[in-house]
Amino acid sequence: MTKPYENSDDLKKSPRHAFLKEALDAINDLSVPEALQEQALIYLLGDSHTGVNISSPSPKSNIASPVPANPSPANGGSTGDLRNFMKEKNLKTAAKIIPCLFYWAKHNEGKDTLDGKDLLELFRRSSIRPPQNIAQAMRDLTSKHGRLSSVKGEKGHYELTQAGEDFVLYDVAR
Repeated sequence: MTKPYENSDDLKKSPRHAFLKEALDAINDLSVPEALQEQALIYLLGDSHTGVNISSPSPKSNIASPVPANPSPANGGSTGDLRNFMKEKNLKTAAKIIPCLFYWAKHNEGKDTLDGKDLLELFRRSSIRPPQNIAQAMRDLTSKHGRLSSVKGEKGHYELTQAGEDFVLYDVAR
């Protein structure tokens, strides 16, 4: 029985190894949470099945651009996309930043409701300094601006209202 790779040097010279290394580097560059790393690797490899078969050669020869150059709100929910989305908006106040983060989470990660902990993670992933009191900022966006509404039955959870979504789509500078 012959082994596909006699030693580690042969493995390191293989196109599959280079491809996997590029995919893993891309995942690390995007600071993908551990829970999403397997899914991200599958996406980067272009495999549509749930498991990754490392021993079979990939039909793709390189991985030049795993993420589309112009991220849209509907594509995958990676940290790089979130940073780019927030960078385009160039916002300074929590009253403007928080609805944008809610919008991004709703359209890219499928999260309709967020609590303070979820929002803090989005602030960190977007490399934006969070407000000192996130809970107070969300209450203000509910009572003063009407951009968020509290979720009944889930203490501390909020959802983006239609007014908040319209604010992100039409009022925030692009």
